[in-house]
Amino acid sequence: MCKETHAQLRIVMAIGLAIGLTADVSAETITETTRTITVESEPLPLLGGNRVIPEEGRGVASDGGELLRQVPGVSGSRLGGKGIDPAIRGMSQNRINILIDGAFVFGGCPNRMDPPASFANIEAYDQVTVLKGMQTLQHGAGGPGGTVLFERGTPKFGEDDIFNGKAAASYAGNGDRHSLFVDAATGNDRGYLRLQASTAESNNYEDGSGDKVRSAYEEDGLVLNAGLNLLNLAEDTRVELSLEATRADDVYYAGGMDAPVDDNDTVRFKLFHDKPVGPFTSLFGEIYQTDVEHVMDNYSLRILTAPMRMRVDVDSITDGVRLQADLNALGGEWTVGFEDQNSDRDALRFAGPLPVTMTQSYMWPDVGISQTGVFAEGEWELSDVSLLKAGLRYDHVRADADKADVVMNMGPGGITTANGLYQHYYGVTADKETEDNVGGLLRYERDFDGGTWFAGLSRTVRTADATERFMAANAGPMMGDFRMRWVGDPDIDPEKHHQAEIGAAWNGNGWNTGVVAWADWVDDYILRDRAHGQAGILRSDNASIYRNVDARLAGFEVEGDWRPAKNWKVAANAAYVRAKNTDEDRDIAQTPPLELTASVDYEQSNWSAGAVLRAAAKQTKAETDLTVDSGLDVDETSGWAVLDLHGTYRFNKLSALDFGIDNLFDKTYAYHLNRGNDFDPTSVQVNEPGRNAWVKVKLTW
Repeated sequence: MCKETHAQLRIVMAIGLAIGLTADVSAETITETTRTITVESEPLPLLGGNRVIPEEGRGVASDGGELLRQVPGVSGSRLGGKGIDPAIRGMSQNRINILIDGAFVFGGCPNRMDPPASFANIEAYDQVTVLKGMQTLQHGAGGPGGTVLFERGTPKFGEDDIFNGKAAASYAGNGDRHSLFVDAATGNDRGYLRLQASTAESNNYEDGSGDKVRSAYEEDGLVLNAGLNLLNLAEDTRVELSLEATRADDVYYAGGMDAPVDDNDTVRFKLFHDKPVGPFTSLFGEIYQTDVEHVMDNYSLRILTAPMRMRVDVDSITDGVRLQADLNALGGEWTVGFEDQNSDRDALRFAGPLPVTMTQSYMWPDVGISQTGVFAEGEWELSDVSLLKAGLRYDHVRADADKADVVMNMGPGGITTANGLYQHYYGVTADKETEDNVGGLLRYERDFDGGTWFAGLSRTVRTADATERFMAANAGPMMGDFRMRWVGDPDIDPEKHHQAEIGAAWNGNGWNTGVVAWADWVDDYILRDRAHGQAGILRSDNASIYRNVDARLAGFEVEGDWRPAKNWKVAANAAYVRAKNTDEDRDIAQTPPLELTASVDYEQSNWSAGAVLRAAAKQTKAETDLTVDSGLDVDETSGWAVLDLHGTYRFNKLSALDFGIDNLFDKTYAYHLNRGNDFDPTSVQVNEPGRNAWVKVKLTW
């Protein structure tokens, strides 16, 4: 299969279709460049529905992943100073769909040094939306845990105001992190140009015990957006082109490798049309391509402590097409669409003395996963106080690994190919796999005196990702033992999630509160485990493998706020999830414990101040022994509580100063979620920063 030709053909076809349809969807348009975070757990306003978090709330988060941990019900794992991998309702990695201004960006590290949210500069997006659970079918296949949308808006200009923008400079003392961001736009009613530039640099930070944590990095970014209103061709038609580049160098991690290079280039083209075309009220078309180049090794940025030098060169290219239309039919408002996404990932590991040129493992042996989907989603107002939403989605999946038979120079355990590893553990080899996946949702919402309640049902099918299906990391005595092997299953079945949730939100005189409870029954949950001779697993050597089990996840979220007096606000929230392998009555590893937040804020016309208490209970439901279970949890994580202070002073409408102290009492703590280790069969749990005083200056024009 010629993947490059296939991708180019689809892009050319999409351009033709988009131009032919003069496409746009009004729901996709962000009409203002105000910067907000919207968290939707529809239809609860407190548990997310259309809730806006002020820009001051972003603080000095290193990337989108760290920002998302501020949202109730969102946790995350840390491996260094950036690259926090979020988890929503206990589901992480590819169980969450993360779109960066409409594009899927799949990172280059199999161990997720660079998860998708790491490519999102928190200053660069006008709106960040978190959709918990299955709220819509419009943002790609799968995503049972939720969807995160980082979105840029279209700049607005007045007749005599053709320039606008903002700038921000920040400094954080713990790690000596400093950053600079500039966002400038010029234009009129015919079109615009928008340039965003950023730079950030950090040293290693210290945890609460004063120990250095490998977390240094350097990162630069540049984004050019151009929009044109095609007034001469079609009224209310707009095209937008976006060119984006990020360059991260010398990224230090607490695991067995660092990343000397982590680069991403993204190209996007969007076409909007806001006038009726035939039966459609509006149309939208989008194409994109992202290209991540990732290099990681265990010797260029650290003293070699592993048995041998190793390097992994990775390319991860994702291209996609989306066509979407709104229409009124059958008494309701409909959104219908077509999506096509192709992800090509190639990761080759080298080993040996300098120069490191001996091939050791084809970790991602030229893996291609394509998903072509169609969906229809409708919404009906049943009465003045009730609403019904329903939808259906179909996706056709194709997966292959074109280099599974490429022979490596080194062959630990006598195995020299990816297919050799698959055969060794599962008795199968990589072949062209196809799936036909059907999902849907049904939600009912009803207002009552002072509030709203809702109930929802959904089915979501998630296909295995490149790692779960085709990972082929070999190991032997020179690297420790076979416990360092990490092998995907080419024949793994897709996950089938069946979710139910119910909740309510209501308000009174100066207070608001809400609660939601949910459960997820999963057929063929893709479990990362250790080889213990289970059904379908041919070995019992503690290698890291994948298998299907049935599972059940359930949890709740509760949130409320109260205004006891003018200018004061008190708020609190809590989230809990329990995940169980029901086939074997085992807790599923890497599930966050009960997490809580409480805050108090005071605001005047030109300044504000507040305090936030963040806490987590002890997590005792952990799998810590890889000889009998998965060993993915480092330990039963202790409970913790830390206090953060923050404030803002507004000099005038155009300038402000944000400041704060995170972890005021310099506590030593870590979130329960952790990562694997490249050269150690045990996992890595990274302590959070100790006391960290920070400041950020903001200008707008």
